[in-house]
Amino acid sequence: FIMMYTNYNKFNSSCVKNFITKRFLRVAPLYWLITIVCVILLIFCPSLFSYGQHLDWSWIVSSFLFLPSHSPSSGVFAPPLGLGWTINFEMYFYAVFAVGLYFKRHIALIGMSLFFISSCLCGYLFETTHPFIIQATSCLTFEFLIGCFLGYFFSNYHKFFKLFKVSSFLLLLIGLGFIYFGVTFLPNLTVSEDFGRGLHFERFIFFGLPSVSIVIFFLTFSDYFKSKILVELGNASYSLYLTQVLAIPFWSIVLSNSIHPVLFITYVILLSLGSGYIVYRVVEVPFRNYVKK
Repeated sequence: FIMMYTNYNKFNSSCVKNFITKRFLRVAPLYWLITIVCVILLIFCPSLFSYGQHLDWSWIVSSFLFLPSHSPSSGVFAPPLGLGWTINFEMYFYAVFAVGLYFKRHIALIGMSLFFISSCLCGYLFETTHPFIIQATSCLTFEFLIGCFLGYFFSNYHKFFKLFKVSSFLLLLIGLGFIYFGVTFLPNLTVSEDFGRGLHFERFIFFGLPSVSIVIFFLTFSDYFKSKILVELGNASYSLYLTQVLAIPFWSIVLSNSIHPVLFITYVILLSLGSGYIVYRVVEVPFRNYVKK
């Protein structure tokens, strides 16, 4: 959604190199830095990691190159920074989106649709064990595609969204219901060795599509969420996302469940947000300003 919305007027132009450069500088440096921290922790405190307790340099190098690979310990598709598998997907999508920028907007949408749909069909029809091919043929790429279409329609018909506030609220409730069902009755909808097949189709149905309903709701009621705090948290979202893997366990250990569960969860969330925001201000923003100079 964000890529389509922010690059809506940049299709069929010469801005592809600029797009790739900006995306790389936004994603790679902080991801690499936190990955290095995770590798150091993996060396000295391997028990902290459930998905990988042994070093494998090809696994680590793959992570720095944003290429999916098996964890040497558990076999799941998780890099040293566990949620890095989503960053691998993101970088793959950026590559496809960058190709789309060479064409007119509607041609790019049609092309990406055909590409992702045919890739997913190939994933179901042909067996493979190659990590990158498994990622490229995963139905999770549909979530990026739906986001593109949503960004396209919002850019063209944003006033149209405002007319269906009740419908968007009902859609939100249905989406939350699907998520609740998935979390409660299908607890295995996580990254698995069945990566890109089986469980990931269920994940798309019970998490991916419902997430669209959440986005539509906030787009419909966007006038009610205009806040400097929310904008600042949005700007810091990437730092918040990456640091949560370290911040949540750290603050959980510090607080040690010595307080009421509700307060414990509240403090962990707030302290984790604060930690991520500090990283945003101390690391991400200074680096971005340095690059601009």
